[in-house]
Formats: sequence, structure tokens, C-alpha cells
Amino acid sequence: MLSLLYLLLYGRYVSDTLSGIRVVRSEIFALNEFEFNDPAFNQYLLSAILGGKYEILEMPVRFLPQSPQKVKRTTVLEGLKSIYIIFAQRIQWIGRSRR
Repeated sequence: MLSLLYLLLYGRYVSDTLSGIRVVRSEIFALNEFEFNDPAFNQYLLSAILGGKYEILEMPVRFLPQSPQKVKRTTVLEGLKSIYIIFAQRIQWIGRSRR
């Protein structure tokens, strides 16, 4: 659902919106304020990257499943919050581009 939302709002399909290893240009961090411990960090980061017209290169990686005892799963509430953040960030980027 989140991947499709990025496709609709930013024109780019991102296959893994919740996790992953990211290599990011330092200027993206200089131009934006991020809370690195925020559970929605990936949504803020992806919105900044896509809104700033930066490129994303996704590379396939092999994930090994972990037991549910070791992993905190995303809740429905966290998913809804992610949807809200994606919309809110897109509206901010539209406002920035009109200036």
C-alpha cells in the first residue's frame, strides 16, 4: 500500500518503504531535519528524497526471516501514521516548489 502511495504521489514505485539499508547524500540531511529514532524515519527520508527529485537505486538483497520474538512488526496504527506522513510531506514539497 505504501509503495503504491509513493507511486501515485511522487511518480516512483519504491518496493521496500519500511526497512532497508540506505546510502544517502549528505546534502539531503543538511537540507532537512530528521529524527533518526522516529519509527516513521523512512517515510520522512523517502519523501525528502523523492520530493527533492533525487534518484533512488534499489538493489535486490537477500533477507533472512527472523523469529517474531526478535522483530517488532508494524502495527495498523503505525501504517496509518505512515500514510498520513507521506501525504503531509508531499503537500509540503508542493508548497516549497511553488515558492
